[in-house]
Amino acid sequence: MVNVSSNIDRLDMYLNSNVSNDILLSSNESVDNNTEGSFGTVPMSIPKSMSNVENSISRVFINESDRAIFNKRIPLIMFCGLGGSGKTSIIQMLYKKLSPYETMSLPSTKQGSILEINGDSKLFPSIGLIDLPGNGQTQDTLINEDILEKVSLIIFVIDSQNNPYNDEIVRAKKLFKKALKVNKNMYFEIFMHKTDNEAFSIDDSYIEYKRDIHEKISGYIFQYGFDIDIRYHFTSIYNDSIIEALSKVIQRVSPNTQILERLLDVLVVSSSLEKAFLMDIHSRTFIACDSSLFDPIGFELCADILNVITEIAGIYSPDKNIAKTSKISCSVRLDTGHFLYIKNVDHNILVACVIRNEHIKDSNLIDINIDIFKKVLFQKFVSNK
Repeated sequence: MVNVSSNIDRLDMYLNSNVSNDILLSSNESVDNNTEGSFGTVPMSIPKSMSNVENSISRVFINESDRAIFNKRIPLIMFCGLGGSGKTSIIQMLYKKLSPYETMSLPSTKQGSILEINGDSKLFPSIGLIDLPGNGQTQDTLINEDILEKVSLIIFVIDSQNNPYNDEIVRAKKLFKKALKVNKNMYFEIFMHKTDNEAFSIDDSYIEYKRDIHEKISGYIFQYGFDIDIRYHFTSIYNDSIIEALSKVIQRVSPNTQILERLLDVLVVSSSLEKAFLMDIHSRTFIACDSSLFDPIGFELCADILNVITEIAGIYSPDKNIAKTSKISCSVRLDTGHFLYIKNVDHNILVACVIRNEHIKDSNLIDINIDIFKKVLFQKFVSNK
């Protein structure tokens, strides 16, 4: 095990010399009426009357606080789908700490809203999660060009128990085509949600449903001259699948994903780690991970430990915000032959390390390496602001 400092310094030089050039190249490329911004793809459009745009936005977001978030220059992820598909439950469970059972009593969504996540972090950019009513006519009216111009990614949530998904496929076709006309570089994700029933206990069922939906939507979009890359996730609020899926979605629109991945790679190699995640304390989503093969079991273990930490903090310090008042450090030795080490690097972000027992030679050095890793994060993302 070697100290990460020299490796981080070399990586820092590499990032400054190469990553910045890559960004310049991508930002100078000509992409029909589009330009690359500091996050995702931000379409350029013909100037419109400000009053018309404001009226359009006000129809979607009645609350002024939602409109203020919408008008920020941050990546926006829009949740769409039929009523009852579980859009609101996903957001409320992960970011408002509702239990899966409490979400069952949530009322139907009547108006558009935005939740800003990572807003308190010094290190990572905010992201807005848009929740819209599931009514078809309402969504068609609300989702107009003014809204789509600012959206970086669309998540279409499908209730997996509503097979054969005819209405969902029709709605997704119309929405994706409409979005691509505004921004052909829009990202698309489909959540096959509520996959906690017996119909999804066999792997072949996953493949069959995914293939059917993909062929119908992609074939339809292709007829209009668009290429579409749809990523699929099978999710449930009763296990960690929804946390993993939304983590990967957020990484897709975050401007810092590649840099964070490379920094974590250095930490993993220098500290002989099996896997490393940067995780949000409350939602348990991971903002980034190293480039080695994703380990769902390791991630689930880290997410479970975070859940224990927040629950214990809630019992013994119910009036305090654990993210803002605590220095978190935790280590757990597992029967699987692994060792988990968790330490916060910002008041709501921590690094979670999965280590094989035989690779633990000097835990103090891992601690030192994480401190150096934290220092580099602040140099890259705070000092340069």
